[in-house]
Amino acid sequence: MKKIHIALFFALSVLFFLTSCFIRNSMLAVFSEPVENATVLINSTEQTTPYAALFKSGSNITLEVPEFQRHDLNEKIAGKDAEYSFESWSDGKQERKRELKIDNDSEELTFKLFAKFKVEIALNVPLTDDATIVYSEWHDYGSEVKFEAPLIPGYEFSHWEVESGSTYFFNQQSAGIRMVIYYPTLITAHYMEIEGSSSQSMN
Repeated sequence: MKKIHIALFFALSVLFFLTSCFIRNSMLAVFSEPVENATVLINSTEQTTPYAALFKSGSNITLEVPEFQRHDLNEKIAGKDAEYSFESWSDGKQERKRELKIDNDSEELTFKLFAKFKVEIALNVPLTDDATIVYSEWHDYGSEVKFEAPLIPGYEFSHWEVESGSTYFFNQQSAGIRMVIYYPTLITAHYMEIEGSSSQSMN
């Protein structure tokens, strides 16, 4: 997140320097915590955090954060998988909608959110016809989820596959998995058929 903020400020600082020779502009930057890609309305226009733009100095800006917003972040999970609700602004203000007059060279605001993400656990061997999802629940940002791979007659557990944004890894250590949730997450338990065994029907 810090790298994105630095790059954003650098690009706008260059633009600010070039334009300030002719028009006095001010930079407005809006961030969200603990997650990015949240919706904020700037002068009634929908924008996404992190947001930054130049405005004429002395401009009155209206900022508004939706009370509740839902997003689809993980393409591996069907439907909306992220829920955000407004908590407060970083300067302590509690109102979702606020007015800001930009007089300084730059203004930075951050709004805080309560974030929840959907966590789904699937098996590569269906317990019933086409039913690979065995768990689908919402979890708070930063909460921990634990799951134990079930015993399936005729199969043995192989490994876990985790798909959570840019995080993608295999865990072959144990049939139990534990992880902290920072993003909508699909966790798949992989099994291998036991050779020579007569697998029971899953129907």
